[in-house]
Amino acid sequence: MDMSTDDEFLSQEQRDQLFRGIFPADYSGEVISIKTNRAEYSRLFEAFEKSTNKRSQSAILKFDKTFHTTSIQLRQVSIHNCVISNVSAQLRKLMPLDPKRFSFMEDTETDDGLPDPDLQMVWLSNIGVIPVLAMEVGFSQPSLDLEMTIRNLLQKTSVKVGILVDIKESPSYKNPLRKEQNIEICKAAMQASTDKPELLIDQYCAGRELFSPVVLYGIQWVGELTAAVQVFGKDSVTGEVVARTPRVTFFGHPKPAKGIKQSGAPLYEAYPSLNTKFSDCVDSDDEAYNVDLALTWDDIRDDLYIAKRMLARKRCFAAVSRLKKEGKI
Repeated sequence: MDMSTDDEFLSQEQRDQLFRGIFPADYSGEVISIKTNRAEYSRLFEAFEKSTNKRSQSAILKFDKTFHTTSIQLRQVSIHNCVISNVSAQLRKLMPLDPKRFSFMEDTETDDGLPDPDLQMVWLSNIGVIPVLAMEVGFSQPSLDLEMTIRNLLQKTSVKVGILVDIKESPSYKNPLRKEQNIEICKAAMQASTDKPELLIDQYCAGRELFSPVVLYGIQWVGELTAAVQVFGKDSVTGEVVARTPRVTFFGHPKPAKGIKQSGAPLYEAYPSLNTKFSDCVDSDDEAYNVDLALTWDDIRDDLYIAKRMLARKRCFAAVSRLKKEGKI
């Protein structure tokens, strides 16, 4: 059985861009899977590693030796970025002002051989600048990969606390305009409306749940979203990585009625506790660090709501732009 790939939906121009380390701007979606051999994967990996295209620099590449495919996934999308920016801003407001010893870095190296965390908090200690907290945000990435990234950071660096935010979309996105019937629906809706896409999205989303799908021109561009959070730390005696909290869904459908169990699904909690203080991140007895990392979850949910609308607009624009080039719309 073969793995589904996107080869037949890529133009030669888009394929050439991939081998130059550029994720095509007119590709609708955040993941491209193509048939490759190991040598072609190496060429792609090197091209993206050396890419000067800012949007493409953080792309994740994986080679599947069973199916001989390479997947290229963008990380820098609105859903991903809004969580990083929001949490960074909230932690800045919470951090102790005296002594002012914390700073925040995005996509900055920790140690060689480890992926750069999406966000890290560094502490100006008496012996120098030390990374003490890291956050990894995944959008439609394998949950196990995200957890392993956090665990490796805790095991191999000075980071003491790791925050994982796992965002999923259901169903997984594939460009809907690959189907002829959807092209006709979209084309007719575009011709019938003179309103700007942003207004149409606003009208569609009004009164709907923050996590609900987004439809534009009669086509769904973003599926239902869920977001879960979990915090990891180090055992004070053994130094082993341990979970400080369970994995909890804070964005998505509320938990089921009492007595009904969702097999394998995180618990739902609108206002989860990170069970962490600034003092858990540093080696200091200073009472000034005895401050909870208490996030305003409504604020994060609002940003995710805005980001999903931006993502819908982006996906639609890329898909329509490609069809216009081909004279199909």
